[in-house]
Amino acid sequence: RRVAVCDAAHGGAAGEVPAEVPGPPMDPALAAAYAALEENDLDGAVRAFRDVLAANPGDTEAKLALAQVELMLSTQDLDPAAVAADAEARPDDVAAQIAQAELDLATGRVEPAIDRLVKFVARSAGADRDQARLKLISFFDLLGPDDPRTGAGRLALALGGAGRAVRLLR
Repeated sequence: RRVAVCDAAHGGAAGEVPAEVPGPPMDPALAAAYAALEENDLDGAVRAFRDVLAANPGDTEAKLALAQVELMLSTQDLDPAAVAADAEARPDDVAAQIAQAELDLATGRVEPAIDRLVKFVARSAGADRDQARLKLISFFDLLGPDDPRTGAGRLALALGGAGRAVRLLR
């Protein structure tokens, strides 16, 4: 991490190219995780981010990065057309609905991903409901508490979902 310094008050003349000033050093374990990610070693990145979290469970940067890498892993080999057809054909199958929601989220279709799982939770029960609810909560964690879609999705989930998520997310 580096901070650019570009004014005369910090030793540079006006108009000069900014000098690089070292910022605080990155945790070596976190640096290893990012290095694995840069090498497209997703499994290695997951292990490294988990190591960071084992040493420091409150590391929000590592939590977010781990969630993103896990999403990449879970969707990298999916055929979007096959996943969509499966989700359409099996609306009560938790795995089919989660796969479509993950693919939606990974491709930037956040609202449809949340809406799909909120509606599934509202119409299901037992282990399937719990699995979908936990996946939805992981989406909220990935988006972060400041994303308005997190608040709207959590509210829709609390209100029982069906039909409400779309209105709340728009």
